[in-house]
Amino acid sequence: MNRDTTGLYQTLGVSKSSTQEEIKRAYRRLALVYHPDRARATGIADYETKFREIAAAYEILGDPQKRTVYDTYGTMGVKVAGSDFGLRFDFSHLIQHLLEFLTFLVLLVIIFFCFLSTRIDKLILWDFRIVFIPLWILDVFGVIVALLLIPVAASGVLYDDKYDDGERLGQQRRRNFRIFGILYSILDVIKVFALIAFQVLIVKKANNPSNISTVIVFVPYLAWEGLTFLSNFIAMFDSTKGVSFCWRLAAALRDFTWILTRMVFAALLILRMEEHIDYSWHVVFIPLYLACLLKIIDPFISAKGTTSSSSGSTLVVSVFLSFLIVIALWLPFITMLAAKLDGEPYRAAHVLIPVFVFLSTVFCCTASYLPKLLSYSNPRDVMGAMYAAEAARHDTDRQALERLLSAERQYQNNSYASTGSSTRIFG
Repeated sequence: MNRDTTGLYQTLGVSKSSTQEEIKRAYRRLALVYHPDRARATGIADYETKFREIAAAYEILGDPQKRTVYDTYGTMGVKVAGSDFGLRFDFSHLIQHLLEFLTFLVLLVIIFFCFLSTRIDKLILWDFRIVFIPLWILDVFGVIVALLLIPVAASGVLYDDKYDDGERLGQQRRRNFRIFGILYSILDVIKVFALIAFQVLIVKKANNPSNISTVIVFVPYLAWEGLTFLSNFIAMFDSTKGVSFCWRLAAALRDFTWILTRMVFAALLILRMEEHIDYSWHVVFIPLYLACLLKIIDPFISAKGTTSSSSGSTLVVSVFLSFLIVIALWLPFITMLAAKLDGEPYRAAHVLIPVFVFLSTVFCCTASYLPKLLSYSNPRDVMGAMYAAEAARHDTDRQALERLLSAERQYQNNSYASTGSSTRIFG
């Protein structure tokens, strides 16, 4: 998504702090300069394109509501807010509602792992179809979202005209964007149904291990990996995102590496579960250990070589979070899981502790911190709220100090009064 929130201000030659009247005067001044009738006479080059850019900028910045959305979400946010989807919902609170929905989904995942751990430890003897109920609910939401993305892709509402080169090429790029978007959405729908079939076969295998072969269980998963490979292969030829072919090829190779790692792990898992090999589960999990290493270096691979301070700080944060998640959570989890499968007397609840820690952290973020942070329209509002809170705290402290001094003065006055009365009585 294009999050540039200053480009339109630069087009009109004003700052983000300008008033509506200043924006209006700047638009009128530039419109007179680049108007086709006057610009043609004065010989200004490319005046038509410049005039359209000025008009498009004022259309957004001249409307206070559109300007508020643009200041927070950029041009793409204005397009979404102006679409049928945006008209049905309050766009300023859309991300907060999405976080609330994400909180509910994370809660379902936590409940699923609670059911799973208690079922594996035989604290309950439920059928695995009951254990998987939280995942069935997630599947329903997944299907609904995947189906809704098809008309969204067909409408082209998420198209970014930042990379348009002329009107004719822009229309062609927009048409290609819709075609690729519909294709990706259809593949996503098929992938969701493949994952649902995979879950159904897992439940069937868990309830009766001898009733179905492990190879058959993994057929939908292998189909999902094949669709993922196809989607990444198509993305190499998708030029609608303004990224060069070299970057698309590099991204595809990175994704293919992940696919190959998962495929090798699935093959080892099938061979071990079918007892065609009798290696330790630590050997079977070697692709997962390699995935840990890839996850740590992935931010370096994803970086586009920018040298700005913001990009550098983002890279440092990404590397730190990747390292923390891998070393503190993912690596202990797969190590304990391999040990349990090799016969160590670990309880499933103990093996899943890193998973619960990670999910609980995500739940706390989506349920409390992030909605509070996003309740402000821009970073300046966040800083303003912080200053206001600090000022309120100082005001409270000052009021408490004044009450304390007042009480002390009242106490001294009472003491003086009682001392004076005693003097009068005994004097």
